[in-house]
Amino acid sequence: MLQKSLLSQNEEQRRVTALEKQIQLSAKDFEDEKLDRQSMQHQLHKVLKELRKARDQIARLESAKQTNARFSEPNSYNNFERLSIDDPPGPTSPSKVPDLLDESFLECPRCRTPYPTSRHRELLAHIDYCFA
Repeated sequence: MLQKSLLSQNEEQRRVTALEKQIQLSAKDFEDEKLDRQSMQHQLHKVLKELRKARDQIARLESAKQTNARFSEPNSYNNFERLSIDDPPGPTSPSKVPDLLDESFLECPRCRTPYPTSRHRELLAHIDYCFA
């Protein structure tokens, strides 16, 4: 009976040790996931900052282009096609230029589900769910 008790106690000690290792691995995985998420958020911040700079540059170039068009010679207008009523109106201001943010995509690193860059917050929520 004492021997049975010692065997049971040894088995219990092995289980405790195994569970402690699982807890340590889970804690490490959690920290790794947290660092990965922070890294992704940092990368996203950098990309959005670059995108803002690019949009500002496009707006400046559009403005400069419009300024140059106003001061060009009248004969240069003959090079442009006339718009008919059926033609859709083009962008008239930098804010109406097709949104470059919506033309690029980010994807979940685990399941590769694509998200437009404009929905990056939904992607972050999805990543939290996907890796949970």
